[in-house]
Amino acid sequence: MELFIAVRGSQEAHPRRFPLVVGRTWRAGRYVHLGGPLVEGRYLRTRGPLLDADEYVPLEDDPHIKRCHFEIGCDEAGPWVRDTDSPTGTFLNGTRLSPGKHRLRPDDQLQVQRCVILVSGQVRIDPIWLAWNAGTVVRLAMTIAQQRDFALLSILADALEEAGCCNPHLLGHLREPGMHYRGCWVLDLVIDRK
Repeated sequence: MELFIAVRGSQEAHPRRFPLVVGRTWRAGRYVHLGGPLVEGRYLRTRGPLLDADEYVPLEDDPHIKRCHFEIGCDEAGPWVRDTDSPTGTFLNGTRLSPGKHRLRPDDQLQVQRCVILVSGQVRIDPIWLAWNAGTVVRLAMTIAQQRDFALLSILADALEEAGCCNPHLLGHLREPGMHYRGCWVLDLVIDRK
């Protein structure tokens, strides 16, 4: 499964995506936007010493966000995040991070001030799964998303499996216990491909 983070500032309509690959570490923090277009996740006219670094994720121009507020990366054990001793903190699913690395999984939500960062994954969705049984998978996914009834995710996993899906990441994600947040990568993939 291909993992990435989707970063959306308080003034942005659409998130910017940054890949999470083994051996790559991103630093994220404050930037000052001086205008100009957004190209491949970067504003062309910005100010700040870290913005020219390839592994930098610009968040927002907020004095409460440090220039290097947190680090996020991926190693052999999977994705992780580490707060860099920021005074206002980095929050993972609503809980302030303590010192050290914290493991991430798809659909985890990070928050720094008003900036939201989602951990997402992507797998190939077979159109046959979506067409199965007169579109049952798509209708069920839309119902879950509209009603925010995440208790039905295991039923969606069963429907995908009956339609022919055998992807362990996708099915396991839908069947794992715990909270699912707005922006569930499986729901997004199924609904966007209808």
